[in-house]
Amino acid sequence: MKRLQNISFNKLYSVLIVLIFCLGIFLRLKTYLYNISFWYDEAALALNVIDRGIFGFFRYLDYVQCAPPAFMMLSKIITNLFGAKEWAFRLLPFIFGIASMFVFYLLSREILNKKYSVLVANCLFAINFQLIYYCQEFKQYSAEVFVTLLVVFFFKRLDIQALGARKCFCIGFVFFIMFLFSMTIPFVLAAFIIYLMYKSRAVSIKRIFFILFPFTLLFLPYYLFFLWPSKALMLRDFTDMWSPGFLSLNFETIKTFFANFFRFTFEPNNVPILGLILTITGMVLVFKDKKRLGAIILLVVFAAFIASMLHIYPIHIRLGLYLVPFFILFAVKPLDICSFKTFDIKIYSWVAILIFILCFRGYGVKYFSNFFSPVIFHKSLSREMMYIIKNDLGENDVIVYDNKSLPAYFYYLEYFNINHKNSMRISSLSYKDFSKLFKGNVWFYCTHEADKNKDAAIVKWIVHNAYGAQILYEKEILGSYIVKVKFN
Repeated sequence: MKRLQNISFNKLYSVLIVLIFCLGIFLRLKTYLYNISFWYDEAALALNVIDRGIFGFFRYLDYVQCAPPAFMMLSKIITNLFGAKEWAFRLLPFIFGIASMFVFYLLSREILNKKYSVLVANCLFAINFQLIYYCQEFKQYSAEVFVTLLVVFFFKRLDIQALGARKCFCIGFVFFIMFLFSMTIPFVLAAFIIYLMYKSRAVSIKRIFFILFPFTLLFLPYYLFFLWPSKALMLRDFTDMWSPGFLSLNFETIKTFFANFFRFTFEPNNVPILGLILTITGMVLVFKDKKRLGAIILLVVFAAFIASMLHIYPIHIRLGLYLVPFFILFAVKPLDICSFKTFDIKIYSWVAILIFILCFRGYGVKYFSNFFSPVIFHKSLSREMMYIIKNDLGENDVIVYDNKSLPAYFYYLEYFNINHKNSMRISSLSYKDFSKLFKGNVWFYCTHEADKNKDAAIVKWIVHNAYGAQILYEKEILGSYIVKVKFN
């Protein structure tokens, strides 16, 4: 009888896993097929791909962008094959996003001891908003999730004691190649080295050297000539994004840091304290299991937080996406202590279940209904706005764009094959009275966060208040703003 029950449960488990995978693939495919307009970062990265040769990504990128060169090289190959369209640029993140689901499943089976915990963890991974969103954005973060998971799982199977110096050297080279896909690889490698040093210092030290030597030899010049200048530019131009990702030993800073991290990780579930309770409990339980894979994951997280404290690499919003799968595992791990075989469930089991339900109560009907509207994914309508301009653009019309719309402006000029040279950037006008500079029709193109954009606010004020300015067309929606003005 017991054997029949196990067979039935195993069949149910297999069916549910397949359904979870289907749900995750469906949500990712649906968002990918919306094919929404590029926003600033996507357009900027796309211009780098268009403007450079396949080996031109080993120096810092234009438009204050930073992305792993191997990711960019593959994107170049794909767009050469299929054209420089949004869906082609986003194909690589989409593929990595789908592949991540399968690697996460393999990891979850190793970390979690109960099959129902594996089901819950994979369900949370499949429906996680951030993991879905970055499957359809042309940035490297979906690739970083996949590569990080893959390398962590590889370390679980790597028996360094059975390897000779040559194989260790090759492994170090392979990990540098992986680093060219994901900048988070040094944290994974550091975790593995720490683990080996702790478990078998005397036996592993020589092999560790042969792994680190090729990696370090290639990594240092790359860091000095590419990453260091890129980081300096990022810190200068995107301080608001990077600074909150650097952890410091201050109570208020720590509280804000973890609140932001858990809101991002478990969105739309907005109870950071419950997420913290679950994940800390899960980390303790993973540590008590004394599994090699669990220890490496804990050390990866530890290395990432140390890097944040040392201002090497921040953990903030998308820059911490590669940690999201690990925190899903930690959050689900407390369910391993629950037993549903009898009705005599212990009090701590009830507490764990209650906290878990309260933490993830945001995954309701409204959450899933949002995926049936592309509005929640839009950051800009830059393509739609350029299409309007294209269809009503006179030969002598002037197009004026602001700094924050620059990448989208140049990308969509090429996208729509608009051969129009009569354009000007707002910053070059020094915010003078446009009515004194222009005669005739002028289009103003402000498509990046127009509701918060200083340049867009100035444009709105001038076109509505300048003497002799006649508004012929005006549209503002989803952070994008265009207006056609006739100056007499």
